Amino acid sequence: MQPASREFVVLGGGVMGLSVARELAQRGVKVTLIEKGSISADTQGAATWASLGVLGASTGGRSPWKRLQSYGYRTYPALAVGLLAETGMDIGYSVRGSLHLKSELPRLGTQVRAERLYREAGLEAKWLASKELSELVPGLFDREDSSFRAAFYIASEAIVHPPSLARALKASCERRGVRLRERSGEARLAGTDEAFVEVAGERIGGVGVVLCAGCWSGLASNSMGYLGVPIRAVRGQAIEVPMDRPSCPNLRFESPSLRREYQIVSKGNGLAWVGSTVEDAGFDPCVTSAGLRELIEAARRVLPDLREKDIVRSWAGLRPQALRPGGPFLGRVPGWKNVWVASGHYRSGILTGPASARLLVQDILGEEILEEETGFDREALAAFRVER
Repeated sequence: MQPASREFVVLGGGVMGLSVARELAQRGVKVTLIEKGSISADTQGAATWASLGVLGASTGGRSPWKRLQSYGYRTYPALAVGLLAETGMDIGYSVRGSLHLKSELPRLGTQVRAERLYREAGLEAKWLASKELSELVPGLFDREDSSFRAAFYIASEAIVHPPSLARALKASCERRGVRLRERSGEARLAGTDEAFVEVAGERIGGVGVVLCAGCWSGLASNSMGYLGVPIRAVRGQAIEVPMDRPSCPNLRFESPSLRREYQIVSKGNGLAWVGSTVEDAGFDPCVTSAGLRELIEAARRVLPDLREKDIVRSWAGLRPQALRPGGPFLGRVPGWKNVWVASGHYRSGILTGPASARLLVQDILGEEILEEETGFDREALAAFRVER
């Protein structure tokens, strides 16, 4: 059902909100974006800053969530070129490749199946034994006490610089006529059946509303009550450390003691980003000493001489995790005719955010969704609705 309004308010100025505003404005819709803080500032809190910007090359799959990840990955080359042409801003998109580090090669059958899966998706990937790994990254895994003797090399995996992405999206929105209201304070929804927005003593009605406020998206009602969009805040901390390996692929590995995957991303300037933690800390976006110790402990599996005193800087963000299986929330909020939500992407917000924005806006405005391009039809997209 196409909305009657051709004017929208977007709540949230992270990558998700900026992407939705940009897609709407591209279609001639009048858009106001409201952000309680500063848009695209490199500060703590927003989910944008919890990401290291690794764009995983998904092999796709039958589930809508896998299809969304694959579509998100495929959209980035054109997005990077388009934003550069439009704004003159480089978002740091680069096909760097990733090494998924292992203590040893798996069984031959496992190797063959993994390589075939990527090959059938048109992606280059192969297993590397110890010698090949050392040749690709000389000096890093040659030590006798190295934890890693093998790796699965996915040459197609890429990176983007999340703060640069946010700044370019903001500039694009400005060029497309989006009204940006920063440092507005809390925006709330009120009304019955058809909602209006209350912000800074002003009431905005007669508009469509898209909630893109990350883990705050489920708390945007007039009394800060529950909207029926179950989203949890998960804190992620990251650090910047010295690493003089400008051409090193992204390094992805697990820590046996900490039982989760970590990443080291060379920034090409003598520094690398290490991340990230996964913490149930409520809405607290603060960097902690425990988080820094965890990251240093994990990074030492690759950089054994690293110490806490080597940390150049640290930061944290709050990821919005959808409290249900199957991916984010994309669709109308039950109980209101004019409110939609785009949130809950958890650790894949940078990868899938711009693609999610395009699919949601196409759905809101009743546009045709081309399955051969996106991997979606409306039936598949319905898997992300709040009330599915």
